Amino acid sequence: MTCAASTVCVARLRALLSCALCLTCWSAPAVPGWGETEPPPVPRQTIPILGVSGQDRSGVVLYVTVSLEKRQDEGGLVIRMMEAPGTFSSMAERAIEQGIERTARALGLSSASWTVTVAHSYPGITIAGDSLGAMVGLSVAALAQGITVPADLAMTGTVAQDGGIGSVGALQAKVSAAGAAKLRRVLVPEQDVRRDRPPPSSSWPALVSVRTVQEAFQLLRKPSPESVTTTE
Repeated sequence: MTCAASTVCVARLRALLSCALCLTCWSAPAVPGWGETEPPPVPRQTIPILGVSGQDRSGVVLYVTVSLEKRQDEGGLVIRMMEAPGTFSSMAERAIEQGIERTARALGLSSASWTVTVAHSYPGITIAGDSLGAMVGLSVAALAQGITVPADLAMTGTVAQDGGIGSVGALQAKVSAAGAAKLRRVLVPEQDVRRDRPPPSSSWPALVSVRTVQEAFQLLRKPSPESVTTTE
């Protein structure tokens, strides 16, 4: 009886040790070998998107996360639109694709090795429309050059084939929402300021009209104004 019990105990001990080793092997994180380096983190940024919502078309600010991975190949731009927790309409997806491609081309950047991921965290919400194209394109181009869009800056507009910033609607509602969200500077299409210039308000951010992607990109490095001004 003693011998049999000892054999069973040894067998159980071996089984427990084997299980523990398997668990250790399964849960141990991969570490670089000797002389290897960890891959660099994928650059990403969460950016404000200006829009309107509801039948009254009241202004809203939503936040979208973009990340940029540079691949080893030159197989072409890849854009991944995450479908959860929130989604994008087909128009928004097309505007994002055009915004990234056209912004890169206007700034002399090659997007052939880029994998861009775009997502938002609003369950059950579909972001529609095309006015987010310029903001997403500008943000991705900034990540590609190792910089980020200032957290207090937003932009509304589309990107034309020649790199111009295209017109959008509901400018006053969007600017009002930007002010409520404590954004300090909004880049807007020049033609929209001429057509739908909002009245100055101390609670609104500074409006800066832009005509091209190049103009918008140059403004990334300028500090936000201390006081609210509206320019044409």
